[in-house]
Amino acid sequence: FFIKTGDKKGEGVALLGFGSVNISKGEYNIACENLEMGLIIFRETQDLMFEGKALNNLALVHARTGKNTQALSLYQQS
Repeated sequence: FFIKTGDKKGEGVALLGFGSVNISKGEYNIACENLEMGLIIFRETQDLMFEGKALNNLALVHARTGKNTQALSLYQQS
């Protein structure tokens, strides 16, 4: 729906939501894909609040998969 209507922020928020669900299901690779796509949108639209949320969720994924250095970097960016 958001893609059809050209609502970039809505698309990003949906991707952020999908990423959160993927995290809760332990689907970390899919979560990363969704969160990274959302992050691109939030950076394009200069939405700092949602950019921070996407970075925070990406950090969580990296922390849960043992990539602590990447997680720390993402937490610092968020």
